[in-house]
Formats: sequence, structure tokens, C-alpha cells
Amino acid sequence: GFGCPDSANGVTFVFNGDFIDRGCHQLEVLGILLALKVMMPDKVWLIRGNHEDRAMNEKYGFKLACFSRLGHKFGERFFDVAQQVFEYLPLACLVSNRILVLHGGIGKGTWTLDDLRKLSLPLKESAMQPWIYNIMWSDPIEDGEEGLFGVHESPRGVQTSTFAWDVTKMFCARNGLSLVIRSHQSKMDSRGFDIMHEHMLLRIFSARDYEGHGNDGAVALLQDSPKEENMIKVRLQVLRSTTKAREEARIRDEAAKLKDGKGVTSKLH
Repeated sequence: GFGCPDSANGVTFVFNGDFIDRGCHQLEVLGILLALKVMMPDKVWLIRGNHEDRAMNEKYGFKLACFSRLGHKFGERFFDVAQQVFEYLPLACLVSNRILVLHGGIGKGTWTLDDLRKLSLPLKESAMQPWIYNIMWSDPIEDGEEGLFGVHESPRGVQTSTFAWDVTKMFCARNGLSLVIRSHQSKMDSRGFDIMHEHMLLRIFSARDYEGHGNDGAVALLQDSPKEENMIKVRLQVLRSTTKAREEARIRDEAAKLKDGKGVTSKLH
């Protein structure tokens, strides 16, 4: 990877939401992330995703994990405290005033960075307006879907939107941004990242082999370019899917066995 958080010289880490639910080690992951945030508050940033939400946690496993690992009494207390923590997490992170990192997407894209700055915390689910909800839930329309412009309804639900490349382009121009980085979507057999919408949108999904998808994971390193002023270099690193690696090893082994078998046959002749 790109190292570890370091209070002195290390890179700053941004974790882009969905820290819990569905995973086998979700309590450990959350514990480590919160400990790092306490130790290095200016070097570790935790962005709120759509799973930092009480209703989602009750449905997709975090509450059950709290109860099964910690017992009913302490598990319930831990679960409630975690929800309070989630309500204080920011919805986005601005890197070098040029790159916006958020979990889901920009929705209709009519809001501004100043709108985000004006939000007060804690932010409860009941107080979320549609544009806030879409920051955690919306998805981009794929570049291959020609003829689609603007904003459309999402299969995720009535409050959620999908947005095309023109929405991303206008949003970035209005807010002085060069790039929006989002997560939220795992794709079957994918590389863990997608560069979309005229290079103004980057999808990063770091959980490899998510729910049997056989996907790679990816992380991104953002650095000021040493050669060009006001330019930011984005370096991607892919975490190889173990499912893909095992399948490729199996195919290599079978190919080697076939080759050895042919060799033996030719010698007998």
C-alpha cells in the first residue's frame, strides 16, 4: 500500500464510508479506525457512508454483530454509541481545494460546497434533505449508456438519483473542482476502480471479493505534481482479488499438467 498514518511524516488517510455491515470483522475495523482518528485527528478522516445509518445497521448485520460479540446489554449500548458517532462524521472531504471525496455521489448536483460547510452536526437521518441523502446513496450513469443526460431515478429508491456526465461536469465547474472521488458500488469482476465522466469522476472500491463479486480492491494516492504547478497526481494501486488469483493458479496448474502429460506421451512414442 502507501504506508500507514503517521502523525509526523506519513500520508493523510481518508476512509470513504461503509465501515460496518456484512463483514466478518466489522467491530474490529470500526475500533481500529476510531482509535486511529483519536490518535491522529488531523491525519485520519472518516467519511460517512450510507451504512453509517441505524436502519441499515439493524438490517445488514452490524447490530447483530454487536449483540453476538458483546452480549445483549453491552452490545446494545455499544450499538447506540456507534450511531451517535456516525451522526458526527462529515459527509465529504476536500483535498487540496480541488478534489472532493464523498461516499455515494452528487445526486442532482445543484448543491455547493458552501451548502456542505453550513451543515451542523450531529446530523440525524430524520433531518436529511434529498440532496444530503444522495451524497451517500446516488450513483453515476455509466459512460457507455449513450444518449443519457441529466438526472434520472435510481433503482435504489425514490429519494435516490443517478447522474450523467454533464451533471458531474457542471457540478465541478460550479464548485471549482477537478475531480470527484466516490465509492459505494462494487462491480462484478471489476478492477476496484473506474475513471468516468470525462476523467472528472473516479470510483474507488477497496473491499475486494465483496459478497462473492470476485472484484479487485483499489486505493488511490493523491500527490501534488513535482513537475507542474497546481496539478495533482492520482496514483492507483489494485489489491488483487483472491478469488481471481486462485482461479488463475488453478488454470496454470491444469495447463502445466496437460503439458507434462503430452510430454510423457511423446516419449512413449
